[in-house]
Amino acid sequence: NGLSKTKLLQVRERWEVQEFRTIDRPIEEIAKKLNVFFLVTGEMVSSKELVLVNINLLRYKKNKVERIWGNKYPFDPKGKIDDLDEIPVDIVNALKIVLSDDEKKRIKKRPTVNTAAFFNYLEGTAYQDDAYNGILYLSMGDSIFKDLSVAKSFDRAIFFYDKAIIADSTFALAYAKRALTRAWGYRAGHFTVDQMGKCR
Repeated sequence: NGLSKTKLLQVRERWEVQEFRTIDRPIEEIAKKLNVFFLVTGEMVSSKELVLVNINLLRYKKNKVERIWGNKYPFDPKGKIDDLDEIPVDIVNALKIVLSDDEKKRIKKRPTVNTAAFFNYLEGTAYQDDAYNGILYLSMGDSIFKDLSVAKSFDRAIFFYDKAIIADSTFALAYAKRALTRAWGYRAGHFTVDQMGKCR
């Protein structure tokens, strides 16, 4: 999200990279399919005391991939969310791009200042994406996908949006995303009509 707020970088949309979250493919194949020069990979390990985010910046050139930068970021789950701003800034610096004051301001703009709420929101959004993809499979008549993935994804998305809202009761975007998840779940036949009242 932070990188997409820079003018010189064209960042692929979430739906374009969604399939690579669950399918293990060589980095070269991913880069070629997305038609990109750089890839950012990462993982997040969390506990009650610490969230560790491990980020790598890779360059794809002449059918070869090389790691040009990487760093580990430890965060206090109950600390300030502003600490996350250093990740996109460090990536941009590794690419030798100078940010304008306006770009720096946009990177720092967050939908919530509560770290726990933000991480739960991100987790909910990942499951919401899975649920949305499930709807696409359902429209093609894939009943196995429905049985194994869609129900879990809808429920997990709402679970994490609930946690985000508990952490920050003013987190408007989490309310909106939770309502969307309920509406999509109803459309897919996973939720009954009583969810629409909760959605509203």
